Amino acid sequence: MSQRELFRRGGINFVTKVLGQLLNLAQIPIYVAALLPERYGALNVGYVYLNFFVIFAVFGLNEALTRFYPSASGEDKKRIVSTALVFSLIWALALFAAHRLMAAELTIFFFNDPALAPFFTLMLIIAVVETFNLNITMLYQLEKKSGSYARALLGKNGLKLILTALFLLYFRWGVTGAALALLAGSLFYLIPALPLLRQRFTPRLSGKHLKKLLRYGAPFMITSLAMNTLFQIDQIILKFLTGLESVAVYGMAYKLGAAIQYLNGAFALAWFPWLFSLTADEARRAIPRTLKNYLLVALPLAVALTIAARQILPYFLPGEYSAATDIIPWVIWAYIAYSLSDFLGAGLFIRLRSQRFSLAALLAVAVNVGLNFLLIPQYGMIAAAWSTFVSMALLPLVSHLLSRRGFPVSYANQGIVSATLSFLAIGALSLITAPAGLPPWLYAALLLLLLALNAYRLGMTRALQNLFR
Repeated sequence: MSQRELFRRGGINFVTKVLGQLLNLAQIPIYVAALLPERYGALNVGYVYLNFFVIFAVFGLNEALTRFYPSASGEDKKRIVSTALVFSLIWALALFAAHRLMAAELTIFFFNDPALAPFFTLMLIIAVVETFNLNITMLYQLEKKSGSYARALLGKNGLKLILTALFLLYFRWGVTGAALALLAGSLFYLIPALPLLRQRFTPRLSGKHLKKLLRYGAPFMITSLAMNTLFQIDQIILKFLTGLESVAVYGMAYKLGAAIQYLNGAFALAWFPWLFSLTADEARRAIPRTLKNYLLVALPLAVALTIAARQILPYFLPGEYSAATDIIPWVIWAYIAYSLSDFLGAGLFIRLRSQRFSLAALLAVAVNVGLNFLLIPQYGMIAAAWSTFVSMALLPLVSHLLSRRGFPVSYANQGIVSATLSFLAIGALSLITAPAGLPPWLYAALLLLLLALNAYRLGMTRALQNLFR
């Protein structure tokens, strides 16, 4: 597949993910209006728990599908898909049964309220469905079914939004209603995959293929757990150190700030397959060139979101959530820093030394957890955002140090540093309160104009063309 085709698919995935994320973000005003902060915090903790469950249940088989499915024959494709789906479902059901035995204790431990037991059970059911869905997502991508994936994701999030509004605002079902809406969306996600499943799935498990899939995929589970811990453990720590109300504010801010990750996620789906198709010398030339193009797109977007968070969002937030405007910029720039790992640590994957990236991720997790416990008791929820930024910035740095030993890449003469500093300067201005006598909306408009001029001067339009040509 050509670079153009790969990045075209990346563009489709990006648009799909952005629209899907907008549908998700549209739920936030509903949660704020219908739920007490303590209940919204419980919902966020439930989401975090669900994500950990899914990663452990899928056991890295989604990564194994990516590795073995493209090169398999027609019949082997069916055996590989069937084995991955059947094993993941059996293992997820076993985990569900184990959780049900401890449901009462876990409900009190994580949510402080035994009345939330039905909500916790629903989240466990959703986790089983999402385990199946994670492999289905890989199947959508491997079969190049971008249209089916778009229908699945947008249908899932659209249905979830409609039902969330109905269940929370009309029926007043609280967090249980939110979980029911999520379950309905997760089940809908399977519908566009039914034609694929009829072709590729039989309810049988192949021992031979399972051994191969687990041998390759299981190590990725460690990396996935480390990354999910890096992304979300701060909300669990906040729950125990400050309470569910803080989790509500921080969780909302995190969702808004982490939206920038959808750019990197969609880009990575195209970037790595294309990168792995190059020779070593071609990759050394492509990495710094593509990094600059990526930054010329990602940095203006990050600055624009920072301006919106600091200068515009305060008009729309209720008082109890006002602290979110201080948290969002830290999360935005944490994810920008994290995205640099795809470039600075690319040599680890080219040289098949991905286990070293896992070590870098584990180091970042240790720093994140340590800083959270050290700083949150004194500074509160903003310290969780600081910890996220420091640990995510550490990851590309360590990845680069490990990568350059076996795969040196020169970033000189690319203009990366000067371009980055110019955008960071505008981002820093957005953190400052509007000068006296200047309305905040006008200050935001002037900053956006300055941002647009700087992006045009540095060639953002050309960078977009380079990424998709």
